Amino acid sequence: MKKIKSKGMRNLIIIIALVHVLCSCSSFKSKNTTNTDIEVVYAKEFPMIWKSAMESASINFQDGGNPIQYPNGTIWTFGDTFLKDGFRTNTLLNIGKKGSIKYLTDSTGVAKIMIPLQAPENLDEHRIWPASGIYVNEHLYVFYELVFLDDKKLDRDSVKNIGLVRSTNSWQEWDRVEIENKFPFSSPPHSIIHDEKNGSLYLYFVDRGIGLDSNVNIFRVNAEDIEDPTKYVMVGESIIKDVYGQVSVVWNEYLQKYLMCHIGNLFSDARSVYVRTSDSPLGPFSEPVLIYNKPGEIGEGFKGMFYCPYLHPELFRSNGQIIYFTYCVHEGETFSNPHLIEVQISTNN
Repeated sequence: MKKIKSKGMRNLIIIIALVHVLCSCSSFKSKNTTNTDIEVVYAKEFPMIWKSAMESASINFQDGGNPIQYPNGTIWTFGDTFLKDGFRTNTLLNIGKKGSIKYLTDSTGVAKIMIPLQAPENLDEHRIWPASGIYVNEHLYVFYELVFLDDKKLDRDSVKNIGLVRSTNSWQEWDRVEIENKFPFSSPPHSIIHDEKNGSLYLYFVDRGIGLDSNVNIFRVNAEDIEDPTKYVMVGESIIKDVYGQVSVVWNEYLQKYLMCHIGNLFSDARSVYVRTSDSPLGPFSEPVLIYNKPGEIGEGFKGMFYCPYLHPELFRSNGQIIYFTYCVHEGETFSNPHLIEVQISTNN
């Protein structure tokens, strides 16, 4: 499998390594007792390397941070973004291969919307939240969901449409892909793997089952058919059960395996992050390994729970032995930003 390399990001890696030396953040060591092929040496909170870019773009708070690699760098997609003066329903950060970190901005330097609303869509009734994407066919693609508001409050189950945008000028300009048929899934994918050996894209979802069930499903499509919803086929149903929120899957060179990341049980372990491994993008995936948790209470409306746990392969160091992921915290009526965690793993093999 050919993978997008990040060797050109030496300046960014040097910055990360320097911050690593200077940072004295609290750390967590996993007491893993499951029969898996990895162990956690340490995990610790890491400074927001994009904070200066946020301030330059007049951003106060946002959530998301799903990474999508392409030949010239990596983009991070964000949902609701609160500015120092204003609001954006979605925004975009670009990390260049030479280490530059900057947001998509307007002529005044303020963060602008990546995927604008189109009439009759309007900000009083709708939001657009970008999700995962992939670089194929010489374009960046990003899936998104158009949701509508109910009495000024977001109803997460009220998904009106799943859409796809395509880059027209690197990462700075995007067009909606005109689609006649609807995609065969109820939410956009949280993660996508491109297997260049067989030309397949594997899309990962966390979908609700019966009652409170929440499981991981996988769809497949040929890369050249990414714009055709009729070509998507489910190839893995409920491959992992009891997974909530979002899931992230990447290739890890150090392990020579696929690495999956997700939070713990929503009702008993919602402030923990786990990883699993697999030799194939289709699984089976190993039993979960706890890599990070943080003490805290889960309040009414799941206040305090973790969500959006995204692995960031563009930041991995030591050939993938040191990994990074971001996660967000549901703060109720207040707002926050993604947290960045550094984890060193070791293999039992």
